[in-house]
Amino acid sequence: MAFKSNVTTQAGKGTVTTFSGSDIKTVFGNIEIGNIQGISWSVNREVRPIFVCGDPNALAYSKNKRGVAGSIVMTCFDRAALRDIMDLSKVYRTDQSFVPGNPFNVSNDNPFGDEKRVALYADEIPPFDITLYGKNEFGKQMVMRIFDVTLISEGAGMSIDDGIQEAQFTYVARHIDSWRPVAGVQSATADAVGIQSSASIT
Repeated sequence: MAFKSNVTTQAGKGTVTTFSGSDIKTVFGNIEIGNIQGISWSVNREVRPIFVCGDPNALAYSKNKRGVAGSIVMTCFDRAALRDIMDLSKVYRTDQSFVPGNPFNVSNDNPFGDEKRVALYADEIPPFDITLYGKNEFGKQMVMRIFDVTLISEGAGMSIDDGIQEAQFTYVARHIDSWRPVAGVQSATADAVGIQSSASIT
């Protein structure tokens, strides 16, 4: 939704725009995902208090490591939630075939072999970027990205009381570029009904 606002931002006074989940699409790498129900993310910073003898209160706080993590909920239709992504992934692992005490194969000194296969588990999918792209009915657009997402756990289940099947995934990531408006996008629909559109932040 959008409404005329007197709030002053970098773009000046104009239209304040919001987006719902139905306005937002998700892209894993370069593949648009059509069965995602929700995604969450969080950023946590390690902050440690500094104490000295003779004083029970912290004298200062030291900022240290930062972590990015989150979760993904997806709908399962006629296959596992990430089956198509797993089938596109190449995993160079056939598990160790070398038995200690047996000599190496003269023609191949690699006990793991050089064969590749598709991912059998979600945690074998190589790291990828997630792009969230929103566009509402007023023509406003926004985008955010989560970089180098690595899936670390997955879970799913079913019961007689479930109308749909879901799968849940947790992940860690390297960096988040949070929501920002898409530069150069104007709302022709909003202008047509007399609502002033704000210039996009570059």
